[in-house]
Formats: sequence, C-alpha cells, structure tokens
Amino acid sequence: MENNASFQPEMQGIGMIRKALLPLVGMLLLSVLALAVATQSFAADGPSQSAQQLALDKTLNAAKDATWIAEGHGPRLVYIFFDPECPYCHKVYQATRSWIGKDGLQLRWIPVGILMPSSAGKAAAILESKDPLAAFHQNEDEFGPAPKFGGIAEIIPSTQSTKHLLHNAELFKQTRMPGVPVIMFREASGKVHIVDGAPSPHLLNEMFRSVKK
Repeated sequence: MENNASFQPEMQGIGMIRKALLPLVGMLLLSVLALAVATQSFAADGPSQSAQQLALDKTLNAAKDATWIAEGHGPRLVYIFFDPECPYCHKVYQATRSWIGKDGLQLRWIPVGILMPSSAGKAAAILESKDPLAAFHQNEDEFGPAPKFGGIAEIIPSTQSTKHLLHNAELFKQTRMPGVPVIMFREASGKVHIVDGAPSPHLLNEMFRSVKK
C-alpha cells in the first residue's frame, strides 16, 4: 500500500473524540482502568512535519533496543507497547491473531508495568519465563474480567527484569502517548506512525497492510 489515505481520516476523527473525552479518561486512569479510548497518529505541537517525522523515526528506531517478545517472522515489523493488566492491550492481542505469520509480518510486543500494582510482577513473570512467548500467550489467553485481568501469576521482579522494564518504560515515554497500547510501524512510503489505543478491526487491518516490507 503506497499511502495511508484510507485510514488517516479515521485516525484524525477518533483523535478529535479523544481530545473531547480527555478529562473523563484522566479520571478513569486514576481509578481502576487506564482507558486508551483513542487512536491517532502522533503529532507534536509546534515542530514542522519533517521535524515530527524525525522524532517519530528516532522513537521507532529506539524500539529495536527494547526488551520485546516476537510473534511471527519476517521483515515487516510492528512494535506494540502493552501492559499485562490492560484490557485494551488484550483487545489488540485478540485482533492480531489472524495476522501472525501472514505476509512477513512480525509483531514485537514490548511489556511495561505501569497500569496497576500487579503489572510489573506479571510483566516480569513473562520476561523471566523459560519461554516468554508461551508466558505472554498464557497471560492473554487466560485474560479475565476485573479484578483478575492478566492470566499469568505475578512474581517479584529480578534485578535484570526490573532493568528491562524500566528501559521499556523510558522508551514508552518517548512516544508521548498517555497510555497503552501503543502501536508503532513504518509504512511503505517510509512514513512512521505511532498510534495509541485499540484500533477498530478495519483500521488495524489497513495499518498492517501498509507496513513496509
């Protein structure tokens, strides 16, 4: 796909809704859930479009040095920041199942432990597992309603996993997004997108079709 004209208007429209609902979201973030209710391309205030793209490119390149769990094989890379206790991250997980191993798409899931007191312990349990991908699947496949959420049991993070999670959290801050999930990719034209929230199935499909080979 040479450009993203088909899904860019939808992202902008949802971004307007997100701004209108921001006070409500802030209140809910302070309660039980962090609601990622919007999906939009990152846009900083002030810099030119080229400067914005340079910033986006830097953030996407930095994601390569994160500690991530890969699904699928191929050169078409998509990075996804997630919290193991995040219902909206779980929605993205469910929506991506049909894309695993399709058309050279590789999803790289970057765990952060920022949403709940149990988040870091569950993220550490995934990273410290003998098979992190299987542990990640367990957390998502056994995901439940409140107060359970992520299906894996939390542990006390080791020094190493704490270091990895802190680094991932610093990279997440570079996206300038208010919460998880955050999806990052480069489209065929070379343009970088950083999208927050759980996109609609249609929008997610359009995004993945546009990922650069």
